[in-house]
Amino acid sequence: MTERDLPELWLEVADGFGARLDAVRDEQWTAPTPCTEWDVRMLAGHAVAVQRAFVNGEPPGMPEPVADPRSTWSEVLSGLGTTLRAPGRLDGTFTLPSGAAIPAWAPQFGDLVVHTWDLARAIGADKSLPPEAVEIVWESLQPAEEVVRSSGTFGPRIEAPPGADLQTRLLAFTGRRA
Repeated sequence: MTERDLPELWLEVADGFGARLDAVRDEQWTAPTPCTEWDVRMLAGHAVAVQRAFVNGEPPGMPEPVADPRSTWSEVLSGLGTTLRAPGRLDGTFTLPSGAAIPAWAPQFGDLVVHTWDLARAIGADKSLPPEAVEIVWESLQPAEEVVRSSGTFGPRIEAPPGADLQTRLLAFTGRRA
């Protein structure tokens, strides 16, 4: 995967997230998710807020979830392609306390990939993720493990079953049981 392929892949993941968001039935908004502190509305609102912050050029972080994930997602999606293709938007790195560097966009992309799976799991939808996206997130998280563990971003790592595919290993890394 090359960086010039990233905008198309990111938009593919975004389309998958949007399809799952559209599939949420009224009674599912309060359903539990793999992020135990969030129900479906909170999880979806968080994922949408992170992508909105990326489109708006805000640094990675934990923005407040949006109240209406569906309508806000439509707005975010309309600007995402332009943002991803803007010259220099995918340049830059984030230096971790360990001295390792990860792409500056990795936290926002990883958030969307993992929460797409979370949303799918919570509403009983297709949980498969684009393998190339899983690979990128896996590679960017490995050097950041100390930071994500100490920040509480993920739950404790779970041991993946022997021979597990990369998606299952990524989910176990983030504290999720596939």
